Amino acid sequence: MTDRIPLDDLTSDQLDQLYADLDRYEEVVGELNEANTTLQREAARGDRLYHSRNRWADHAGRLQERALTAEARVRELEAAAPEVDRRSLHAQHVAALTDAYPDLRHTADHIANLVLGVRDEHVRELEQRVAELTAGQCTHALAVCEQHHRVPVTGCPYPRCKAAAARTA
Repeated sequence: MTDRIPLDDLTSDQLDQLYADLDRYEEVVGELNEANTTLQREAARGDRLYHSRNRWADHAGRLQERALTAEARVRELEAAAPEVDRRSLHAQHVAALTDAYPDLRHTADHIANLVLGVRDEHVRELEQRVAELTAGQCTHALAVCEQHHRVPVTGCPYPRCKAAAARTA
């Protein structure tokens, strides 16, 4: 047996309630269809993103392999390269520069150092020379000591620099 009320026994209020329920069910079904359509679109988008990510991951893997191969080749070439005597090469560059451009004689050493890529070593040598010259200037006047170097310089004869040198020693 069913709990259904025969059609002839329905009141108008009950019939109105049935129509209202039917309208509500149709509305819910419409919302579910929209949600289903949205979910299908999002799933398709997720699939596209997943495949795109895999393609990029494969591409990144190939690039990494190429980079490792190139790095190995560079190391191989570095190992096979003959050892270069930078000092003799430097002297050759200085001689060639001074022969070709006599007016650049005073800067040929600096130019050769830059060409040979020994910049860091050359900068250290220049800094040492500047410190020596600055300390030499300090022997002439205390004011020079106080003006020319805020950081104490080894070799400066004045008390400020001597005390600082003693503290670091």
